Amino acid sequence: MRSERAHVVICEWAVGNAVWCDDESFHPAPAEGMASGAVPAISPRETAAGVYGQRWLRGDAADAAERVASTDCDTERRLAQADVCRHSPLEPVVGAWAGLVLGGRAAP
Repeated sequence: MRSERAHVVICEWAVGNAVWCDDESFHPAPAEGMASGAVPAISPRETAAGVYGQRWLRGDAADAAERVASTDCDTERRLAQADVCRHSPLEPVVGAWAGLVLGGRAAP
């Protein structure tokens, strides 16, 4: 089992958090992490439940930290990857990019 716990940093959300990351928005960041094998701990912001469902929402930093410390990361990682792939399939995106790159021709 890999030790993700040694690499976890959890910060409370604040308006100033956006200052360090101008080109990342709330919605794609968790999905990108989930697709790459991260176990999400998402702040229950305004539209988070509609985008990611209730499973990955955490009440606050203490709740997120407790969840990370007590979770089976391998199982949660697989569930997160399956969840994001089911809700945000890659094939339509690849097809659209291929169409643009190939000048409107269908991807091979």
